[in-house]
Amino acid sequence: FGPDVMDVWRVSQLGSALPWYFVLRGAPLPAYAAALSKATLGTGILAQRLIVKMLREQWAPPPFTTPALCALAEATGTLVGEAEVCAAPDRMIARFIDALIGGTAGAAEPLRGERDRVLGFGAAYASFKLAVWLYFQARRFLYADVAAASPRADDRAAMHALLAAPCEPPDFFVIEPADLAAVPPALRAAWLGQLATLFVPFAPDGSDRAVQAGVHAMAGAMAAELDAPDPITRACRTFDRLDAAFGDVVAAVETGLRGVRYEAPVSAEARDRLVLAPPRAAFEALRART
Repeated sequence: FGPDVMDVWRVSQLGSALPWYFVLRGAPLPAYAAALSKATLGTGILAQRLIVKMLREQWAPPPFTTPALCALAEATGTLVGEAEVCAAPDRMIARFIDALIGGTAGAAEPLRGERDRVLGFGAAYASFKLAVWLYFQARRFLYADVAAASPRADDRAAMHALLAAPCEPPDFFVIEPADLAAVPPALRAAWLGQLATLFVPFAPDGSDRAVQAGVHAMAGAMAAELDAPDPITRACRTFDRLDAAFGDVVAAVETGLRGVRYEAPVSAEARDRLVLAPPRAAFEALRART
């Protein structure tokens, strides 16, 4: 049937991860890896815009061919941006999409001998971005709960500041209902569970299956504290569950990036460094007053 939207996104992330595969090993960065990462950045943006269209509009993409992907890039405004560099000429874009659809190796042929390791590294990179995104989306429900329920102006201000923080990862998008606090826990879990189904493990060593388990644990956490005495306590307990699942995800990602099992515990400080707007201090202050 050919690639679907998420296949295009995963391939784009493999390209974006490739320079880091060399840099983090202290190896020289090949020119083809740097060039490929630039091209696949645009492909990733296109795929993410198409995912939003699918989720919001129940849109079904056409079979992906070079003309179809070029037309979708034009229609979604992917070739025009306020901060991005200039798009390539249309013939160059078509040549790149030909290779994307056809799977030709080209200049990356030397990597065939490292195929499993490169795929494992790229799978860890891609899975981490999806996990961070789901973690971000899940936390926003909790911020809205506290903002709606707390009698304290400073608590409400802290949560509104967190809600105003940019999306994580920065190249992703926020997609959610208009009134987060009004969504029942079961529907929150179902919505995030739907987002979690976008995750499909593909690392040859299976290390990203633990990431898959972690994102589904985050979704399930949204309906796991129904016996909490009040919304603020429930939000604090749910954050603890989300935070623990995120720690498991980080350990699995480290395994995928390193190529060997990562056994060390991931500290709270380390987890917080991996998100743009960590809410730990705000939840600790809430917990101290409940």
